Amino acid sequence: MFVLSCSKNEDPKPLQNATLSFANATPITAPSAMAASSDQNAQSATAWVGIANAMSGYTALFNAPAGSKSTSTPIIASNIGARATATQQTYLVYTWSDPNYGSISYQISEVGDKYTFEIFFKKNGAVNWLRLIYAEEKKDRSQGLMNIYDTTNSTKAVVLINYSWTRTGDSLQFQITNAEDNFKIVLNVNTKTKAGDVAYYIGNKLYYKIVWDALGNGSWTAYDSDGITVKATGKWTV
Repeated sequence: MFVLSCSKNEDPKPLQNATLSFANATPITAPSAMAASSDQNAQSATAWVGIANAMSGYTALFNAPAGSKSTSTPIIASNIGARATATQQTYLVYTWSDPNYGSISYQISEVGDKYTFEIFFKKNGAVNWLRLIYAEEKKDRSQGLMNIYDTTNSTKAVVLINYSWTRTGDSLQFQITNAEDNFKIVLNVNTKTKAGDVAYYIGNKLYYKIVWDALGNGSWTAYDSDGITVKATGKWTV
């Protein structure tokens, strides 16, 4: 007979202490010399490095205010599909009122090796809850995603923006997919040295790529509409 056990570092923590890593992470920054450069492509790279930090704005809702009601009964929104409750181990649901949005709910759950985080809201006078945000992240924070939903559609789950990330040591890959505007941004950055690269796709075709080193020197490549043919290249130094 075999007994499986978890190490102390793998022990699940109470759901009230579970947080998405970007909610309290140190902001990701570009090399200071690149950020100070007047080169247009260096500025574009600097702006795209900040996209991971911009996502953190949504995590402000992952903080139930004092006085919130709590329950272990999960919320099922009208704009999502059926939920596979069999794999869900536990739930913690906070609900509070907002004068502008009506009722807001923050729902945390544990599913195997990951936590999930959801934000729902229900307009004043409405019957059904709508899901605004769904996020999940492995407990070791090596991988995660966040979906922002179209809440104007009350019967179907329509993802407006998808964020996803993976971490390996000091390396972070962060991706944004905007289905509505049909573009994707893939950022790779070393959070220690700040060197990295970013690629911009229209549909599935590469449109623009920038690479920079730890000092902030970089190069860029623009591609033709086929996503393969190089249309222009350049570089900058700091």
